[in-house]
Amino acid sequence: MPSAGGRALVMGVLGALLVAPAFWLGLPVQLGAAAVVLGYAGMRASTRSGMSIASLVLGTLTLVFYLSIYIGDYMNTHA
Repeated sequence: MPSAGGRALVMGVLGALLVAPAFWLGLPVQLGAAAVVLGYAGMRASTRSGMSIASLVLGTLTLVFYLSIYIGDYMNTHA
């Protein structure tokens, strides 16, 4: 998929930007997971594989940040 890198990078950036303000919607998880999947699919492309790797990393970081906020929120409300 040659165009997967750009689309995945856009989804990764949007997911990372929406982690704090739109945490309760679950949208960052969906965008982060889509960035990871498309980034992984685009890594094998001959062009723009660097963008795919960047989106894979950004999507993973988005999921980790979301998970840390989720766990922190759970621990604050159930302690």
